[in-house]
Amino acid sequence: MKNFSYFALALCAAMFVACNNNGGQQPVAGQATPSNANVAQQAPVENAQPQAAPQAAAPQVAAPDAIVNFINSNFSGATINGTERDNEDGEIDVYLSDGSKVEFTANNEWKKISCPGKGVPSALVPTAITNYVKSNYNSALIYKIDKNYNTYEVQLNNGVELHFGSNGQFLGMDVDD
Repeated sequence: MKNFSYFALALCAAMFVACNNNGGQQPVAGQATPSNANVAQQAPVENAQPQAAPQAAAPQVAAPDAIVNFINSNFSGATINGTERDNEDGEIDVYLSDGSKVEFTANNEWKKISCPGKGVPSALVPTAITNYVKSNYNSALIYKIDKNYNTYEVQLNNGVELHFGSNGQFLGMDVDD
């Protein structure tokens, strides 16, 4: 009975803290808080699937509607676990419940997508890149894609890193040792 009392007291304290601090989130200036019912209330990043730890604590922010819509359209079943804004360049990192991480530019365009274990949604990979990977690495999975100014960098689950031009032409490769 004593253990139950401690548990009930701890539960009440946790609920009180959660109600009073709004999860530590701050809305993005000029942006509305997401109201889409498919997106779970954002929790701090510490609850996300294992990801590389950020170098410095970045402020938690509410994801802009454009990002929420992107996540709902391309990551079915996943919810936003947390977000961070880089104050220097305005980029937003979004951590999803399925372990994926999507980095967005200050203009809410995806920059990097990492989907360990399940692969990047095929709709987000240019067709020419998808065709090249299927033709040359049929059993491989694209688990990470970085979109730069005029190139793409694609990492496969077999240790191969492929480089493509902006129109999907193959430029070269690296292999992890």
